[in-house]
Amino acid sequence: MSKLPYMKLFWPDFFGDARVAALSTEGKGIYLLLLGIMWTSGGWIAADDRVIARRLGLDVRVWRSRFKGEIVPLLSDFQAPLVPAAFTQKRLQKELSKAVDLRAIRIANLGMSEAEYERNRTVAPTKPARAKRAQAGHQTGRPNSAPKSAPEQPPQGRAIAHSSDIETTSPVTLEPPSQAAGRAADPAERSGPTPHNIDAAALPPRAMPQDEPAPAEDTALQRRLVADGLKRGGQSLSDLVRELTGGTDANRKG
Repeated sequence: MSKLPYMKLFWPDFFGDARVAALSTEGKGIYLLLLGIMWTSGGWIAADDRVIARRLGLDVRVWRSRFKGEIVPLLSDFQAPLVPAAFTQKRLQKELSKAVDLRAIRIANLGMSEAEYERNRTVAPTKPARAKRAQAGHQTGRPNSAPKSAPEQPPQGRAIAHSSDIETTSPVTLEPPSQAAGRAADPAERSGPTPHNIDAAALPPRAMPQDEPAPAEDTALQRRLVADGLKRGGQSLSDLVRELTGGTDANRKG
Protein backbone atom coordinates (compact mmCIF):
# COMPACT_ATOMS: atom_id res chain seq x y z
CA MET A 1 0.00 0.00 0.00
CA SER A 2 2.11 2.85 -1.33
CA LYS A 3 -0.18 5.48 0.24
CA LEU A 4 1.50 4.77 3.62
CA PRO A 5 5.24 5.04 2.95
CA TYR A 6 6.47 4.46 6.51
CA MET A 7 5.61 2.20 9.45
CA LYS A 8 6.17 2.56 13.16
CA LEU A 9 8.47 -0.04 14.61
CA PHE A 10 8.85 -0.24 18.38
CA TRP A 11 12.24 -1.80 18.90
CA PRO A 12 11.79 -2.61 22.63
CA ASP A 13 8.71 -4.65 21.77
CA PHE A 14 10.52 -6.31 18.87
CA PHE A 15 13.55 -7.42 20.89
CA GLY A 16 11.44 -8.12 24.00
CA ASP A 17 9.36 -10.78 22.25
CA ALA A 18 10.64 -14.21 23.34
CA ARG A 19 9.69 -15.76 20.02
CA VAL A 20 11.70 -13.16 18.09
CA ALA A 21 14.66 -13.63 20.42
CA ALA A 22 14.59 -17.38 19.63
CA LEU A 23 15.14 -16.69 15.90
CA SER A 24 18.56 -17.05 14.34
CA THR A 25 20.36 -13.97 13.08
CA GLU A 26 19.33 -14.72 9.52
CA GLY A 27 15.80 -15.50 10.70
CA LYS A 28 15.46 -12.06 12.33
CA GLY A 29 16.49 -10.41 9.05
CA ILE A 30 14.01 -12.49 7.00
CA TYR A 31 11.25 -11.68 9.50
CA LEU A 32 11.87 -7.91 9.28
CA LEU A 33 11.92 -8.14 5.49
CA LEU A 34 8.62 -10.01 5.52
CA LEU A 35 7.02 -7.33 7.74
CA GLY A 36 8.02 -4.65 5.25
CA ILE A 37 6.58 -6.63 2.35
CA MET A 38 3.26 -7.08 4.14
CA TRP A 39 3.05 -3.35 5.06
CA THR A 40 3.48 -2.22 1.45
CA SER A 41 1.02 -4.90 0.26
CA GLY A 42 -1.93 -3.86 2.42
CA GLY A 43 -0.96 -5.75 5.57
CA TRP A 44 -0.88 -9.33 4.33
CA ILE A 45 0.83 -11.82 2.01
CA ALA A 46 -0.51 -14.93 0.30
CA ALA A 47 0.10 -18.14 2.24
CA ASP A 48 1.91 -19.69 -0.71
CA ASP A 49 5.50 -20.90 -0.33
CA ARG A 50 6.38 -19.95 -3.89
CA VAL A 51 4.95 -16.42 -3.52
CA ILE A 52 6.69 -15.84 -0.19
CA ALA A 53 10.03 -17.18 -1.46
CA ARG A 54 9.83 -15.03 -4.59
CA ARG A 55 9.03 -11.85 -2.59
CA LEU A 56 11.90 -12.54 -0.20
CA GLY A 57 14.35 -13.32 -3.01
CA LEU A 58 14.95 -16.87 -1.79
CA ASP A 59 14.80 -20.28 -3.36
CA VAL A 60 11.58 -22.01 -2.34
CA ARG A 61 13.57 -24.98 -1.03
CA VAL A 62 15.65 -22.69 1.20
CA TRP A 63 12.49 -21.04 2.52
CA ARG A 64 10.88 -24.33 3.36
CA SER A 65 13.94 -25.97 4.89
CA ARG A 66 15.49 -23.10 6.87
CA PHE A 67 13.01 -20.28 7.63
CA LYS A 68 9.39 -21.42 7.28
CA GLY A 69 9.39 -23.49 10.46
CA GLU A 70 10.56 -20.59 12.71
CA ILE A 71 8.81 -17.61 11.05
CA VAL A 72 5.31 -18.89 10.26
CA PRO A 73 4.48 -19.36 14.01
CA LEU A 74 4.95 -15.57 14.42
CA LEU A 75 2.26 -14.86 11.79
CA SER A 76 -1.52 -15.00 11.92
CA ASP A 77 -4.12 -16.11 9.42
CA PHE A 78 -5.73 -13.38 7.36
CA GLN A 79 -8.86 -13.43 5.23
CA ALA A 80 -7.71 -11.75 2.02
CA PRO A 81 -9.64 -11.42 -1.27
CA LEU A 82 -8.82 -13.53 -4.31
CA VAL A 83 -6.54 -15.93 -2.38
CA PRO A 84 -7.55 -19.06 -0.48
CA ALA A 85 -5.27 -18.25 2.48
CA ALA A 86 -3.05 -15.35 3.64
CA PHE A 87 -0.69 -14.42 6.45
CA THR A 88 -0.53 -11.22 8.50
CA GLN A 89 0.91 -10.00 11.80
CA LYS A 90 -1.35 -8.73 14.58
CA ARG A 91 0.74 -5.70 15.65
CA LEU A 92 1.28 -4.76 12.01
CA GLN A 93 -2.49 -4.81 11.35
CA LYS A 94 -3.10 -2.59 14.38
CA GLU A 95 -0.54 0.04 13.32
CA LEU A 96 -1.81 -0.10 9.74
CA SER A 97 -5.41 0.64 10.81
CA LYS A 98 -4.20 3.65 12.85
CA ALA A 99 -2.22 5.02 9.92
CA VAL A 100 -5.21 4.67 7.54
CA ASP A 101 -7.56 6.50 9.93
CA LEU A 102 -5.03 9.31 10.54
CA ARG A 103 -4.56 9.79 6.81
CA ALA A 104 -8.34 10.05 6.26
CA ILE A 105 -8.63 12.72 8.98
CA ARG A 106 -5.77 14.73 7.43
CA ILE A 107 -7.39 14.71 3.98
CA ALA A 108 -10.76 15.75 5.44
CA ASN A 109 -9.17 18.69 7.25
CA LEU A 110 -7.70 19.89 3.95
CA GLY A 111 -11.16 19.88 2.36
CA MET A 112 -10.09 17.54 -0.42
CA SER A 113 -11.24 14.23 -1.74
CA GLU A 114 -8.98 11.20 -1.93
CA ALA A 115 -8.45 11.70 -5.67
CA GLU A 116 -7.60 15.40 -5.31
CA TYR A 117 -5.15 14.69 -2.51
CA GLU A 118 -3.35 12.03 -4.52
CA ARG A 119 -3.26 14.26 -7.61
CA ASN A 120 -1.74 17.17 -5.71
CA ARG A 121 0.68 14.81 -3.97
CA THR A 122 2.03 13.35 -7.19
CA VAL A 123 2.60 16.74 -8.89
CA ALA A 124 6.19 17.77 -8.40
CA PRO A 125 6.45 21.19 -6.73
CA THR A 126 7.95 23.87 -8.94
CA LYS A 127 11.12 25.46 -7.69
CA PRO A 128 11.10 29.25 -7.33
CA ALA A 129 13.22 31.32 -9.64
CA ARG A 130 16.82 31.82 -8.67
CA ALA A 131 16.35 35.56 -8.18
CA LYS A 132 13.34 35.06 -5.91
CA ARG A 133 15.20 32.50 -3.85
CA ALA A 134 18.06 34.95 -3.40
CA GLN A 135 15.65 37.71 -2.33
CA ALA A 136 13.96 35.38 0.14
CA GLY A 137 17.32 34.65 1.76
CA HIS A 138 17.68 31.05 0.61
CA GLN A 139 21.14 29.77 -0.10
CA THR A 140 22.00 29.71 -3.76
CA GLY A 141 25.16 28.98 -5.67
CA ARG A 142 26.54 32.34 -4.53
CA PRO A 143 26.28 34.11 -1.18
CA ASN A 144 23.28 36.43 -0.82
CA SER A 145 25.37 39.29 0.51
CA ALA A 146 28.37 40.67 -1.24
CA PRO A 147 31.60 39.56 0.39
CA LYS A 148 33.42 42.15 2.39
CA SER A 149 36.24 43.68 0.46
CA ALA A 150 39.69 43.07 1.76
CA PRO A 151 41.34 46.06 3.51
CA GLU A 152 43.37 48.15 1.18
CA GLN A 153 47.07 47.72 1.60
CA PRO A 154 49.17 50.89 1.80
CA PRO A 155 51.21 51.52 -1.31
CA GLN A 156 54.70 50.23 -0.98
CA GLY A 157 57.43 52.22 -2.61
CA ARG A 158 60.19 50.56 -4.52
CA ALA A 159 63.44 49.94 -2.77
CA ILE A 160 66.11 52.58 -3.41
CA ALA A 161 69.04 50.84 -4.99
CA HIS A 162 71.23 53.92 -5.36
CA SER A 163 71.32 57.47 -4.13
CA SER A 164 70.63 58.68 -7.68
CA ASP A 165 67.16 57.06 -7.48
CA ILE A 166 65.97 59.69 -4.97
CA GLU A 167 63.79 62.26 -6.74
CA THR A 168 64.34 65.74 -5.36
CA THR A 169 62.71 69.03 -6.27
CA SER A 170 64.84 71.33 -4.13
CA PRO A 171 68.22 72.52 -5.46
CA VAL A 172 71.42 71.07 -4.13
CA THR A 173 73.63 73.76 -2.62
CA LEU A 174 77.05 73.72 -1.08
CA GLU A 175 77.62 75.52 2.20
CA PRO A 176 80.41 75.57 4.69
CA PRO A 177 80.23 73.39 7.83
CA SER A 178 79.58 76.35 10.14
CA GLN A 179 76.49 77.42 8.19
CA ALA A 180 75.21 73.83 8.03
CA ALA A 181 75.59 73.48 11.83
CA GLY A 182 73.70 76.72 12.40
CA ARG A 183 70.86 75.60 10.13
CA ALA A 184 70.54 72.31 12.05
CA ALA A 185 70.40 74.17 15.40
CA ASP A 186 67.75 76.68 14.25
CA PRO A 187 64.17 75.38 14.99
CA ALA A 188 62.67 77.59 12.30
CA GLU A 189 64.94 76.05 9.75
CA ARG A 190 64.02 72.53 10.87
CA SER A 191 60.26 73.21 10.69
CA GLY A 192 60.27 74.13 7.02
CA PRO A 193 61.18 72.00 4.03
CA THR A 194 64.68 70.68 4.39
CA PRO A 195 66.88 71.59 1.40
CA HIS A 196 69.43 69.09 0.28
CA ASN A 197 72.56 70.87 1.62
CA ILE A 198 75.90 69.14 1.30
CA ASP A 199 78.88 69.88 3.46
CA ALA A 200 81.71 70.94 1.17
CA ALA A 201 84.30 69.74 3.64
CA ALA A 202 82.84 66.24 3.58
CA LEU A 203 83.33 65.96 -0.19
CA PRO A 204 86.53 64.43 -1.56
CA PRO A 205 89.00 66.91 -3.13
CA ARG A 206 88.33 67.56 -6.76
CA ALA A 207 91.17 67.21 -9.25
CA MET A 208 91.94 70.58 -10.94
CA PRO A 209 93.86 71.13 -14.14
CA GLN A 210 96.68 73.01 -12.36
CA ASP A 211 97.12 70.08 -10.00
CA GLU A 212 98.11 67.78 -12.80
CA PRO A 213 101.87 66.97 -12.70
CA ALA A 214 104.03 68.30 -15.52
CA PRO A 215 105.41 65.74 -17.89
CA ALA A 216 108.97 64.64 -17.16
CA GLU A 217 111.70 66.43 -19.29
CA ASP A 218 113.59 64.30 -21.76
CA THR A 219 116.90 66.14 -22.53
CA ALA A 220 118.02 63.61 -25.11
CA LEU A 221 114.74 64.03 -27.00
CA GLN A 222 115.02 67.83 -26.92
CA ARG A 223 118.57 67.78 -28.30
CA ARG A 224 117.55 65.44 -31.09
CA LEU A 225 114.67 67.71 -32.08
CA VAL A 226 116.91 70.83 -32.14
CA ALA A 227 119.57 69.11 -34.26
CA ASP A 228 116.94 67.90 -36.65
CA GLY A 229 115.54 71.44 -37.03
CA LEU A 230 119.00 72.91 -37.74
CA LYS A 231 119.65 70.41 -40.46
CA ARG A 232 116.39 71.16 -42.23
CA GLY A 233 116.76 74.91 -41.99
CA GLY A 234 120.48 75.11 -42.82
CA GLN A 235 121.07 77.47 -39.87
CA SER A 236 123.66 77.27 -37.17
CA LEU A 237 122.81 77.35 -33.52
CA SER A 238 123.99 80.96 -33.14
CA ASP A 239 121.81 82.14 -36.04
CA LEU A 240 118.83 80.38 -34.59
CA VAL A 241 119.40 81.99 -31.20
CA ARG A 242 119.79 85.42 -32.82
CA GLU A 243 116.59 85.02 -34.78
CA LEU A 244 114.63 83.99 -31.72
CA THR A 245 116.01 86.80 -29.54
CA GLY A 246 115.28 89.52 -32.11
CA GLY A 247 118.59 90.16 -33.77
CA THR A 248 121.77 91.59 -32.30
CA ASP A 249 123.43 91.14 -28.99
CA ALA A 250 122.75 94.75 -28.13
CA ASN A 251 119.05 94.31 -28.52
CA ARG A 252 119.25 91.14 -26.44
CA LYS A 253 121.03 93.06 -23.67
CA GLY A 254 118.49 95.93 -23.79
